[in-house]
Amino acid sequence: MELGEGPAPAVRLLIPAPGHRPHLPTVSPDGLAYPDGVVPPTPRTFTIRRLDRASRSLLVDIVTGHDGLGARWAATAEPGAEVGVAGPKTFAPLPAAEHLVLLGDETAIPAIETVLEDSRWRSSNLTAAFRGADGNGRSYRGRVHLILVRHGEAHAGFHGPIAGEKGCRGLTEFGRKQAEALRDHLAGADLMQADVLMSSTLRRAVETAQIIASGVGLELSDQRRDLCEVLTGEADGMEWSEYAARYGSFDMEAEPDRVFAPGGDSWNSFHERVRSTLARLVEEHEGKRVVAVCHAGVIMASLRVLLGIPHPGTGAQMRPTNTGLTEWGHDADRNQWTLHTFNDASHLLGLAASPEG
Repeated sequence: MELGEGPAPAVRLLIPAPGHRPHLPTVSPDGLAYPDGVVPPTPRTFTIRRLDRASRSLLVDIVTGHDGLGARWAATAEPGAEVGVAGPKTFAPLPAAEHLVLLGDETAIPAIETVLEDSRWRSSNLTAAFRGADGNGRSYRGRVHLILVRHGEAHAGFHGPIAGEKGCRGLTEFGRKQAEALRDHLAGADLMQADVLMSSTLRRAVETAQIIASGVGLELSDQRRDLCEVLTGEADGMEWSEYAARYGSFDMEAEPDRVFAPGGDSWNSFHERVRSTLARLVEEHEGKRVVAVCHAGVIMASLRVLLGIPHPGTGAQMRPTNTGLTEWGHDADRNQWTLHTFNDASHLLGLAASPEG
């Protein structure tokens, strides 16, 4: 499957009739043919949002909330449901023009988004609008795609110095290999071109971002303290044994207002920082695709604050792998967050385990 040069590449999903499998046709002199007694599937065209040949995965957006066949199928499909795929279908490149106007109904939003996100068409002044289910027209501002990347394996943890901005010693050799594997994966996958590459100010995140930059096609342009792991305050760089002797040990979740050390974060202030950081990012980067290299704590906090996971929870955790990708989408028109991917670490398949365990 190869994608064309035009905008909004698409595939046809061959949607089976209820209770039937999606049989694929054969080509005959009279056109497409199906075996006798087979109920042919119904083709519907959907925009490709991501195609990754390495993992043989295809991501499409299907707009639900209306009575179309695709929407009905998507609303009831369960993991493992079978559907045929044909394509891709490509369109001619957009004409060179000072101003382009994209119009459609709500089902056209995925296709419009791909054009708004595609750097090839940003030299034109793009205006997008769609007609809602109520028949009223609305302007469309586009969706922010925020890809949170956990840094590679680092000289950090509950041994050695506390790895804040002063104490962080960067990536291990294996962590660099993880970041290189991610770089190669990003360079070879059909991912939408990113607009911004940023990281926290901690050395392990900065080094990871610098390694993957060529795969993203960008230079590291922004380092933000508000993307850091829990700020450790006066304990930054202190040995853990000294920290225990000076401040004692405690469970941040059980004592959510107690700071890690003077000048550092508490559980509650950390989560509020993550919440406000996410809000600022979508405000600053409307309609863009942002790659932010950060930390497990930041990614886990994003799940808690955006999915409304109660505190205290059950104790179960969703902890991302080093260099795992977590993608959030934010629709400004609906003020709605959507979790598209959590901890995609397929690029690490085949990489030998860390010698540090």
